[in-house]
Amino acid sequence: MQSFILLLLSFLISFSSSERLCRKTSCFKVVKATRQSWVAGTKNGGHGTNYLITCVASTSSDKLKIRKLWIGDQSFEVKAVKDLNAYPQEKFSAGDTIYIQASRFITPNDTTVIRSEPAPQKYKGEALIGYKCGNKTRYTPVEKFEVLSRLNMP
Repeated sequence: MQSFILLLLSFLISFSSSERLCRKTSCFKVVKATRQSWVAGTKNGGHGTNYLITCVASTSSDKLKIRKLWIGDQSFEVKAVKDLNAYPQEKFSAGDTIYIQASRFITPNDTTVIRSEPAPQKYKGEALIGYKCGNKTRYTPVEKFEVLSRLNMP
């Protein structure tokens, strides 16, 4: 009887662990964040900055939906993907490495005003990731972007 109770108890603990994970942690861990500016190689080709955030998921894509990234006062609609070459495939499992990408693109004659949207909360760091874990909306800061050397396009 004691064996049965211990088995049942361990099953209940492991079954609820993914839900607890969403409540107690951010459902993913940021392991690397890079920022790379670039310049087009043609006249009036523009310039910009690419952002790439590498994370390890603590839960599956069924429970984790990454949707927004704030860098300064600018926001980006984003998705977490498992494979950068198979974008926009969004399915991943707990333990998978996932990626979040965002880009700023500016052309010399562009008169578009970049709409600023403040982050929904104050944060320490260079960016804020907005996501849903289960039914709850949550936020995780990105402490610092590693700056890669400028990319000069052909």
